[in-house]
Amino acid sequence: MALTPGGGRAPSAPPAPRPARDARDRPPTAAKPALSALRWGLLVGGLLIIADLTTRLVLQRAGSDATDPVAAVDEVLNGLLLVTAGISVQRETGRALWAVPAGLLAGFLDAVVVAAANYLNPPPGPYDPVSELVVNIVQGPVVALAAALISSFVRRRTGT
Repeated sequence: MALTPGGGRAPSAPPAPRPARDARDRPPTAAKPALSALRWGLLVGGLLIIADLTTRLVLQRAGSDATDPVAAVDEVLNGLLLVTAGISVQRETGRALWAVPAGLLAGFLDAVVVAAANYLNPPPGPYDPVSELVVNIVQGPVVALAAALISSFVRRRTGT
């Protein structure tokens, strides 16, 4: 390569090759965290709907004897799915606060579909549709954010 009087490279010389960049090296744009939250919110929301409607089906078939154990299993499964959404969004975006929209979307989707199912086929016994709706919507972002914060704290402490 011919040197110019100023010590730089000649204008006709080809530029130096750039090192290959991995996708992990790029800083996240504003759209990527939002898409991650949207993707996980829709995925977990759909799985919550399946779990809750399956619970309704089991309760209709099994009767009132199995109400408490089946409802407990449903709540644990809902919690685990929301924890999965929170941790996944936090790991993909690096920010725990992006777990809130993912959990909110998942909880909202679940609440709307379960409310529609309960409207079409009301469950036996006393039932308050507004409290059921509020619990499903509030539970999503709270559990997802808590899981994301714990995951973020653990990752910082372990250095991973």
